[in-house]
Amino acid sequence: MMLLDKHYPGESMVMAYAETFHCDVCNKAKSEESEDWWLAWTETMSPAQGEPQQRVIKVTPWHGFLSHSADVRHLCGARCVHTIIDRWIMARN
Repeated sequence: MMLLDKHYPGESMVMAYAETFHCDVCNKAKSEESEDWWLAWTETMSPAQGEPQQRVIKVTPWHGFLSHSADVRHLCGARCVHTIIDRWIMARN
């Protein structure tokens, strides 16, 4: 997030925030027109009572509120979603 100063002649200074997200795989910047962005994160869950916890990866379409979570990954499209899932699978081996 970046703080911008906007000053118009004859007006007092206005402060605004500009928020920029980048894909965690390819570093592409998200624009306002971007439609195919995704969010991914990992959690743990137990498949059944008494079973050990297992890591799971979750993927969902972009949501402004969820995009601010510290553990979420920002992804610019299907190719980068596939890449991060491949990396997650390989890291488990």
